[in-house]
Amino acid sequence: MATLFIETTWTFGALVILGLSGAFALTALQESRPFALLMAPMCGLLVLPPLSTLFYSTGKLSLSQSAILAMVAMLAATLFTATRIRRDWQQILICLPIILVVCAISALISTATNIAAATPSILFIDGTDHANYAIVADWLLNHNALQLPLESPTRPYESWPDVGLRLDPRLSSYMTLALVALLRGTSGLFAYDPACSIVLATAIIGVTGVFARSRPALIFLLVVLFLSVWFEYGRSGFFGKLTAYPSALFLIGVLVTQREWDAKVTSALGLLVVGAATMHPAFSTALFFVVIGGIYISARLIFGKTKLRGLDESAFGFAVCIMVAFASTGMFGRIFAMPIGQSFDETWGSILPRLFEIQNPTLDYIPLTSVWLKKGTFIALVLQILLTALAIFRRDASAIALIGGPPLVAVSFLMLGQNWIVYQMAGCIVPFSVCALGGWMGEIQIGMYKPYLAAILMLTFGFIVVRIPRTFIPIDRYVLHPPVANQFKASDIKVIAAAVGPHTVVVDIGDDRPALAVLVEFGRRAIDVQWSAGAWKVIVGYRQWRPPVYIANPEFWLGLARNSPAEGQIIFENDQFRLVKLK
Repeated sequence: MATLFIETTWTFGALVILGLSGAFALTALQESRPFALLMAPMCGLLVLPPLSTLFYSTGKLSLSQSAILAMVAMLAATLFTATRIRRDWQQILICLPIILVVCAISALISTATNIAAATPSILFIDGTDHANYAIVADWLLNHNALQLPLESPTRPYESWPDVGLRLDPRLSSYMTLALVALLRGTSGLFAYDPACSIVLATAIIGVTGVFARSRPALIFLLVVLFLSVWFEYGRSGFFGKLTAYPSALFLIGVLVTQREWDAKVTSALGLLVVGAATMHPAFSTALFFVVIGGIYISARLIFGKTKLRGLDESAFGFAVCIMVAFASTGMFGRIFAMPIGQSFDETWGSILPRLFEIQNPTLDYIPLTSVWLKKGTFIALVLQILLTALAIFRRDASAIALIGGPPLVAVSFLMLGQNWIVYQMAGCIVPFSVCALGGWMGEIQIGMYKPYLAAILMLTFGFIVVRIPRTFIPIDRYVLHPPVANQFKASDIKVIAAAVGPHTVVVDIGDDRPALAVLVEFGRRAIDVQWSAGAWKVIVGYRQWRPPVYIANPEFWLGLARNSPAEGQIIFENDQFRLVKLK
């Protein structure tokens, strides 16, 4: 319990920092939103990383100095606008306990390994991108913008930061992890789980704050968003999706629910879009703005003949967000090819259960032959169709756009044969649709009966129940019974590194996650490492470099605990590694 309290406190403290830093945006976005306070941490999350990048890019400041300067600037903006931020004490008394509860749940499920070990740790499982984010975050923490990584087989540690900083458009995701590592005083690898806790809590309360208009809607959105695959993305190493998908929904929610428009609203949205579009490839963010914005504007023109006030401003707001998202990639300063044309072998039977969040987004934990997988997918599809029909019946433009936009994107790409893009869209359809449902729940009152209100309650119940079976698997795998071999402790790595010291160690590990953990942690410590052929293929196989030939003899051998050790004295052994001092 003590470690859970500590992790909850860390998560809550981070949200307080983000909330205070981003609260200045609420002066533009708090209109008619009773729980607008919940939006503040998301505003901070979308502004702090790119603003830190701006100062860091001068090459004169370290990341820590850049982050402090960015935070001071944002806090100054919040203080400057404090008198215009709505202070509703009843809202504050409701929102603060909710934030605490969300932080506790997020910490419990995202940092279960830290809590069990009572030391900085990571559950390195179901993917390898955890190391990708960590190694780039470490580079940002330990170098300024003028110290670029070198693409060379003689410096394998720098290969990943070279790709991440030169070709990857997810800089704000890397920066977010680096900022959490800075806050926690750990490396990027051992800040990964706490970062997931912070981002997941920020995403859930931020999106809820945009759409909830009543307490029932507030509770419903919190519950169902926790049941979404956003949590599983974080555990599987897809940190960029965990940050980007909720961010896009947050901004689109503001666009389709905003009723009063002025220059301040448009400016705030433009500022926030920069953060969202640099968490993940900006094309996906821009595409959702284009499709959902197009449906929203069209639906308002068709159904809202007497309610067209602000339509021009809404269209202009979407246009600004689209252009800012594209500009965030730098494509207007150079030719930037859109990532379309890759092939993917996944079939409809594999893709649809993921789209409707009946199956895990990355792995087939529920067998493809499972009767429930087929029935659950069918039920989810029927619920989606009924929800779309209800939105059209009610002539609700924002609901039509939220419910119909993501499926339209998916169907379009499936027809174009771009199954690989659709495969990446798990976590989009269900949360967008759930937010439309949440928007309607504010209309439900005790003693009131209308047919469509009964339909809303039935759909609400169905959306929750149909996805519960999938949630048992990640909770068991990532929280209750995580594999011991995938739990890496910072203290163990520190002991191994201290034992090797200034000497040379040959790393003979053919499994990807342990080898990458060694690459990340030994590389940032500048330990003299020799790599076996198997380990070399794992850590830089994407480069197709030949394994190096070493002249000097190593003093230590590092391998997996389950493998036969080299001859010598065993210095250290745990569930993953065995360190041997060679004869």
